[in-house]
Amino acid sequence: MTHAAKPSDLFARVAAGDEAAFTALAGPQQRSVFRHCYRMLGSGADAEDAVQDTLERAWRRRGTYDGSGTFAAGTQGTRRPGRLRPSGQARRAARTARAGAGLGGAGQR
Repeated sequence: MTHAAKPSDLFARVAAGDEAAFTALAGPQQRSVFRHCYRMLGSGADAEDAVQDTLERAWRRRGTYDGSGTFAAGTQGTRRPGRLRPSGQARRAARTARAGAGLGGAGQR
């Protein structure tokens, strides 16, 4: 009979570079991360990109986890508005490009 691994065991495996353990921790959180990103960005496609960004950032920072809190709490710092800025920068760049092309918007001269 197989028993589900305890979160503390999974964290130790993730810190050692075990991708399967990371998937076991991250998988159940993806939906809530998506909802959070969607509320902040207003676009499903941008939210999907932000989810992938968040999980990639969490993987890269796996060695910084100090053992306190949950996986979900650990990803919150990577989901803050400042972290989601690249999509916002892309939207601003698109607005600027449209305005520069005479398609309306702020900055048209």
